[in-house]
Amino acid sequence: MSRPINCATAEGDIRLLRHEKAHVAEQIKAGMTSIVPASAVVGMATGQEGENIKVATGDYNRRIDARIAEIKRHCGLK
Repeated sequence: MSRPINCATAEGDIRLLRHEKAHVAEQIKAGMTSIVPASAVVGMATGQEGENIKVATGDYNRRIDARIAEIKRHCGLK
């Protein structure tokens, strides 16, 4: 089940997702090829609640970008 988008918190959600993406970039620089992200961020990035997974960093970043785009479209943000 996809997590609903709340336009009242959209800007904060986008900030959190961007912060997570920057954190992943730092982990890549440190040589990590996969991560176990915090479940709250995974829920926002994937639209799934309670998901605790190990993900490839490139795939995770694509999922974050897609979720940011989805939030922006839904809430009419630029």
